Amino acid sequence: MERIPGVVLATHQTWFGGIYQDPKNFFMQNPVVPEDFLSMHPELILSPEQKQAWLQTRTGAIVGRKTAERFNWKIGDKIPIQSSIWANAGGSRNWVFDLVGIYDGKDKGLIRRRFFFATITLTKRARPPGAKARSAGSPSA
Repeated sequence: MERIPGVVLATHQTWFGGIYQDPKNFFMQNPVVPEDFLSMHPELILSPEQKQAWLQTRTGAIVGRKTAERFNWKIGDKIPIQSSIWANAGGSRNWVFDLVGIYDGKDKGLIRRRFFFATITLTKRARPPGAKARSAGSPSA
């Protein structure tokens, strides 16, 4: 994408497919590259301290104000999400994120319900969908 004339910046988002406590508690969760994501979305309002915490906390996540209010989440909370797609290296689909930021938007039309975490959290701790768990004795475990 970045090689296309006129494209200045490109980044990706991955579908995480998670559930918080109960399937009826749906909200979108996406692993992203925080620096690129924030550069591409200047409409997100996040305090400098929260932005820095997200960039420095490997298990850190930010969430829109509406979702934070819906579940009464506060900065510093541990948020357990069960993924329907991604298993962690141990084979569990349970993931725990540290809530380091709650974002708002510059305009009223911004969706304030999404949950973002760093792609590195997924790539360093996940098994690809369908992959078998490694045994404790395997050299790559």
